[in-house]
Amino acid sequence: MKHGVSGRAAVNIVDGDRVFVSGYFEEKHGVGSLYPPMLSSADLNYVESFQLVHSSCYAHVENQIERVRALGPIISFDFSSEDKYRTDEYLKQVSPMVDMALFSCEDMSDEECISFAKKVQGYGGAHVLMTRGKGGQLLVTKDGLCHKGQAKLIQAVDTMGAGDSFFAAFLVTLLKEGWTKDSIITESMIEVAFAAAADFSGRNCLREGSFGMGLSIEM
Repeated sequence: MKHGVSGRAAVNIVDGDRVFVSGYFEEKHGVGSLYPPMLSSADLNYVESFQLVHSSCYAHVENQIERVRALGPIISFDFSSEDKYRTDEYLKQVSPMVDMALFSCEDMSDEECISFAKKVQGYGGAHVLMTRGKGGQLLVTKDGLCHKGQAKLIQAVDTMGAGDSFFAAFLVTLLKEGWTKDSIITESMIEVAFAAAADFSGRNCLREGSFGMGLSIEM
């Protein structure tokens, strides 16, 4: 048993938008970042039963992805929005192992997103999905085509988890539509996945804290 504090986030809700408290994470490291997990043989046997395996920059398992990739599933990876996960060094390390790279790019234009996606693909990344809040989404597929989706505009109660729920619904819908590791993603598949993901993400924003059941705590 490792000792340490559990990771947690502190946010303020401003007009329905979640805003992380500035400086909250200084000197408050979650135990997962201090002691990154190592996948056991049992873990790998379990993982092998799935079509797709998802991870993120906050999971601290970059050195484990290749072990999972060798089992054959589609690998999706959330790079989030922080600059430290967009450096050349980090992208070179992770992108070649990823089939669907996910980025939060709320303040970026279409042109900036497309240029950035091509940079990621230049390091070995396949498909690159970028969410931009009410600005919609852009997917640049590995064949270089750009697809743009529309956000579902609602009166948000709490946007916590909006990107995560969009990514989840998008990926699951693509699988249902027949996407495999070696197949192309067709325009019709993308349209169906964009619509399903926008709807699911929009409904998620109507719940406090992403899943409801909020409690008051002392900070």
